Formats: sequence, structure tokens, C-alpha cells
Amino acid sequence: MKKQYRVTLHAHATAVVFVEASDGQEANRLAYKEAEAGRVKPLRIKPEQWTAVMTIDMNGPRA
Repeated sequence: MKKQYRVTLHAHATAVVFVEASDGQEANRLAYKEAEAGRVKPLRIKPEQWTAVMTIDMNGPRA
């Protein structure tokens, strides 16, 4: 019998952003701002680049 699962997927890379920053934390913040402003074009992701990072059995016991 088949069960229902919720699977969260993560791609190895969905976009590349080049920013100038003094450290990695600032670079992350600036890249997020670029994405928020719509100046980031997503890369095409091939099916083999997706990875399951979380799988939940929706038929299991609920708390």
C-alpha cells in the first residue's frame, strides 16, 4: 500500500550572485538583497541536481 510523503527538495545551485563584500556574512546578506530586488536570474536545474533534504511520512503518528 502506498503512503503519502512530504519531501523538501534542495538544488545544488539555483542561482549565482557576484557581490563585493568584506566577509562571507556580508556577502550572503548582499546576495539576498539582490535576489529580493529581482536582479538574480535562476539557473536551470537538471533533474539529477535535486536532493531530498527532508522526507516526512504523512501517514505516521501525529503529535
